[in-house]
Amino acid sequence: MRDDFKIIIKSFDDKKIKLKASNSVSKDDFKDIKKGIKELAITNGPTRIENNALRNRQSMKKVELADSIEYIGDKAFYNCKELEDIYLPENLSYVSLDAFYLCKSLKFNEYENGQYLGSKNNPYLLLMNVIDGEVEEFNIHPDCRFIFALFAGTKIKEINIPSKVKEIHDIAFGIGTSLEKINVDKDNPYFLSEDGVLYSKDKKTLLAIPYLRKEPYIIPIEVENIECKPFGYPYLNYNTSNRVYYLAKKDNPFFLCVGGNLSDEKEIKLENGTEIIGPNAFVSSDYSVEKITFPNSVKVISKNAFLKCWLKEVNLNDGLEYIGENAFLRTTHVKEYKLYPSIKEIGSKAFDADDMYMNALFLFMGNEGQFNKIKLGESALKMKNVKFMEE
Repeated sequence: MRDDFKIIIKSFDDKKIKLKASNSVSKDDFKDIKKGIKELAITNGPTRIENNALRNRQSMKKVELADSIEYIGDKAFYNCKELEDIYLPENLSYVSLDAFYLCKSLKFNEYENGQYLGSKNNPYLLLMNVIDGEVEEFNIHPDCRFIFALFAGTKIKEINIPSKVKEIHDIAFGIGTSLEKINVDKDNPYFLSEDGVLYSKDKKTLLAIPYLRKEPYIIPIEVENIECKPFGYPYLNYNTSNRVYYLAKKDNPFFLCVGGNLSDEKEIKLENGTEIIGPNAFVSSDYSVEKITFPNSVKVISKNAFLKCWLKEVNLNDGLEYIGENAFLRTTHVKEYKLYPSIKEIGSKAFDADDMYMNALFLFMGNEGQFNKIKLGESALKMKNVKFMEE
């Protein structure tokens, strides 16, 4: 075998096994490994560790990943209970929040009240956990690039994000924290903070509002997208109508729909002027809710907005531009959707195409050429169920 192999495995009988891999490393690469894996090194070129690639490899104690690897997928190292040491790639651009879930033996590098996973050259690459204590201001290490720690349940009121951080998980600063203010280094090219609120650098995406922020809040005019669920916050100034809650943007009191208290309601009634349905807005809404009609003002239905809902009738609007990933995942009682040429993108599994029970008919109110211009995520919908209403 040539020496440019990509995977080296050391088994528990201390034998070394060399495997070839493609551009990605998946669970199929290890299907013939019968002995327990003791150590694993991946070298020379792969760019991805796929979902579940090394799931349940409970004897594995050490992992080294090549700097070429940019992506670590969902549950890639799930339940590797004996895994103690892992060296992450320097060029990592994405790692799933649950990539290391149930890896209970991991050794961390500590800085102040944070626990980090690192690469060989940067011990503080990824903030994994926060050690709860009496500290109220939390400083993230200057070399950190990923924030995956959850701050819920801590006493931290203020957090300082350094210039190198490039990814923050969308539930890191959510409900149940003590946060009042988020600060971002002015030299960070990915994020900015204004009045303690976290945005993308161009300010087009609202990323996090501190849970205990007390000042009145109006969404800035620049904001076009929402990546958080600011619902149930004790001090936010919501506008309410028909038991649905909204945050305002300048002169529009109903700009962002964040959720509702819909017990015993048959229908979700949205106000005209609503432009965005926020992430997770109506996740697992009450069994009684059967119908929603979107006003023509709605442009964005965010990810997970109607995940696992019991809706039976969904009336989408002409003017809708974006449907996020998992937006109607497991909403299996709807028999028909109308889709309009105004739609520019439909996210992955927006309509649960992989679900054997999801057999809704999609009436596209245009022709096939118009439909083909829509950017479709993986398993966005069942193409065989699309009917074009114009030639």
